[in-house]
Amino acid sequence: MAFDTDHLPTILDHLWQHLGAATRSAKPPFHLPTLCSTDTEGLPRGRVVVLRRADRGSRTLICHTDRRADKVQQFRHHPHAAWLFYDPPAKVQLRVTGPVTLHTEDALADTQWAASTPSSRRCYLAPHPPGQLADEPSPNLPEAVRGRVPEPKETAAGRENFAVISCTAERFDWLYLHHTGHRRAQFEWTASDPEPAMRWLEP
Repeated sequence: MAFDTDHLPTILDHLWQHLGAATRSAKPPFHLPTLCSTDTEGLPRGRVVVLRRADRGSRTLICHTDRRADKVQQFRHHPHAAWLFYDPPAKVQLRVTGPVTLHTEDALADTQWAASTPSSRRCYLAPHPPGQLADEPSPNLPEAVRGRVPEPKETAAGRENFAVISCTAERFDWLYLHHTGHRRAQFEWTASDPEPAMRWLEP
């Protein structure tokens, strides 16, 4: 994954390309970022999610969740997210921050649900809210779909538990680790300017 680490526009192009590739395949490391929210006590909460969409034009990053999950309530209380991406072979870290919107009963949620595979939809058939106490180890899935991929029609009941988390990137913080000297840069967008401010930072 060679790129010019001394040219800010090239770095930004590379990052969006890398994010886009991570939505088309499960192989790129950016496919599984850590998404962080803030709970009602002001404490940070992080978890690994699947990056479902990265749109440069709207600066949008999207993932899916069960609407009963704690992070949904956390984002309703504090609608701002931090994402952490790391590519070990490339030694590239990307931190992204920005405001969040939640989608459950709208066109975006419908489109994302329709694009999901039956295997992914199976998670939303969970009879109990994620994080609820359990008496014993449990996959939190109906008996009928345990151990197999359900048919599309079997997943319909999961739609009511499905939600989309959409984040508009306001800042990229990029770090490249290298034995000859690290590189760090920041890209920041404002509502009044579609082009980001680009600046070097000390690593």
